[in-house]
Amino acid sequence: TPVYFIKGQPIQHITIGQPMRLLVATLPHATPTYITVGDVAKLYSNNPTRIGGIFKTIGQLVEWARQALLEGDMVVLGQLMQANQYHLQTLTVSDQMLDTLCDAALDAGALGAKLSGGGRGGNMIALVTPERETYVQEALLANGAQRVIPTTLQ
Repeated sequence: TPVYFIKGQPIQHITIGQPMRLLVATLPHATPTYITVGDVAKLYSNNPTRIGGIFKTIGQLVEWARQALLEGDMVVLGQLMQANQYHLQTLTVSDQMLDTLCDAALDAGALGAKLSGGGRGGNMIALVTPERETYVQEALLANGAQRVIPTTLQ
């Protein structure tokens, strides 16, 4: 079950409108989260207005994604994942391989794709339809994913 979490508030479990299929791709490298967080903190200290605006936008995307999950709207959720990934790239949380895998997933028919976790390696996720799942999985492996794990959100 997906969860919705805001620091300082209780965790909320989300009942989604329909089962959704995700592919989780693992990358051959990972960066410790504290490094990425530290780099984003430096960006923020150098330009709090711009970076703070990006944080606010990401927060709004999360709210909309929560609503898309509740409604079972996979198309909107996929679009929101892509918008989030764009902002994570701007914050330097993504890296070339994550971007390559996200692009490969989208080119193969994923509804959305984004990094997952602390960024700069680790994992990425792709939202897929049953019809495109195999194509997306093959594209991820062909573009350097170490492993692809299918899972269903229910």
